[in-house]
Parts: sequence; C-alpha cells; structure tokens
Amino acid sequence: MLELCKQGLWDFELDGLGQFNYYEVDVFRAIEEQQSYHPVYLKLMDHIARSNAPSLNNTIRNHFIVNFLKKEENLKHVVPLLEFVDGKILVTFTRKKDPKMNRTIPLDELDETLDLKTIKNDEHKLNIYCLTNYFQACMELLLALRMQPSTTLDLMIVQYYNYDVLDKAIKSLENQKKLHQIRLILSDLLDSFHNYFTLSMTKLPKQLQILDKTLEMVNLMEEVSQFIAKASNTSISDTKLGIAKEKESKAGITR
Repeated sequence: MLELCKQGLWDFELDGLGQFNYYEVDVFRAIEEQQSYHPVYLKLMDHIARSNAPSLNNTIRNHFIVNFLKKEENLKHVVPLLEFVDGKILVTFTRKKDPKMNRTIPLDELDETLDLKTIKNDEHKLNIYCLTNYFQACMELLLALRMQPSTTLDLMIVQYYNYDVLDKAIKSLENQKKLHQIRLILSDLLDSFHNYFTLSMTKLPKQLQILDKTLEMVNLMEEVSQFIAKASNTSISDTKLGIAKEKESKAGITR
C-alpha cells in the first residue's frame, strides 16, 4: 500500500503531498517502531524529500531532520553506522525497539546481485538481501535530504560519517562488483557532505620565510606541511565546527 501511495504523490498533486505534513507524527512513529529492515518507509521519505512541487511547504521533510533524526537514538535506528575495526569496515544496523534484531556485518558482505526469486529458501541470503536494500535506500535518502540546505543535517552526518571512515569504505569496495552501486552512492555521500567544510589554507604560503635552517626545523616544517595537506581531507577545525553549531542553533529550527 505504501508503494502505491508513493506512486500517487507526484509533484503536481499538492493536496496529496501536503497531507503528509498532517501525518508526520504517525509516519515518524511507524519508522521508530519498525523492527524489520524493509526500506519502504525510507523510500517514502526519499520520495517526499526529492519533491520539486511548486509552493509546497515540505515541513515533514524538515521535521524529519531537526525533530527526528537529530535525536541520537533515532539516527542510529535509521542510519546504519560505519566503523573501521581490525582492518575492515563494519556496518551496524540497529532496531531501537527490538535490540535482538541488531546486526553487525562487514560492509563487503552486502550483495546487490542477489535475486529474491532464487534465494527465497536461503535464510542467510535473504537477510543479506534485506540489509543490502535497506543500506542502499538509506544512503539514497541522505542524498535526497541533502538536496535542500540544512546546517543541522550537514553537521549531523559529517560527525556520524567522518571523512576517514567513508574514504576507507569506498576504497574497500574498489574490487567488489557486487557492490558497485553502493560504492558510487558512498562516493556521492562523501562529496556531498564533506565538501561542505573547506579549510582556508591547504598548504604553507610561499611567502613564508624560515630563517632557521637546522635539520630539526626542516623536519618540523615538513610535518606541518603534511598535517595541513591531510587536514583538508580529514579534519573539521574547531572554528568551523563552532560556526556550524552556531548556525545550527540559529537556523536549525526551520532548516
């Protein structure tokens, strides 16, 4: 029924899209209480987030970010966590209301190539099929939410998925043909969210003159140069983070 509902919510049917604003409490409760990993609610929110309907006040999309996902327990419930542990990227799926359904598996065990028709009698492959679809739908939802500016969302995701773990996840899937689409989506996620923060200096200026030519000073300047170069890809400065949080406190209520 939800799939049929989604198909009826096209951009020129403002009455239908607008009605969802009145049911956000019910939609959010359904998402929060979900115990399975069927991605139907994620796809519904993805569809709403991508709407280009003219004059639509898309409050359910905005409230999904600032009222629902901003709560850490809800974020973990909806968005699988990526971690680098013992040389592997692990992905943890969490069910807030049913912890026995929590799952942690290596990212490269997901599989886009599984065909539901051929695996319906294999419980393990069925589980992998569901987790793969859920993970992909969730990453696509994050990109859909990013289509409209939201300081709250930007700050939330760059802290939840830091640059280093996303970069390692993407590299770990370089030779995984069975996860081609997910690798592309993760690349888009990294580019979309982590390009939001830029450093004003990515290398030492040429005008900088160092009079002390001792080996110790030369080595120190090399370390500083490498740190600055690396920081442009891996760090958010305290100043940037403070500014982002300040923006969030001022604008997050409406964005």
